[in-house]
Amino acid sequence: MHQHTFIAGGAAAAPATRPPPGPAAPAPSVSSLVAVVTAG
Repeated sequence: MHQHTFIAGGAAAAPATRPPPGPAAPAPSVSSLVAVVTAG
């Protein structure tokens, strides 16, 4: 359940950092997810 929350947060942060969608979009999303999990 917590993972879903983290994923949602990472997905929301990804568009903010990476407005244009592209193949590099998922990469920052994962990085943000890891950062959130580490901080959390």
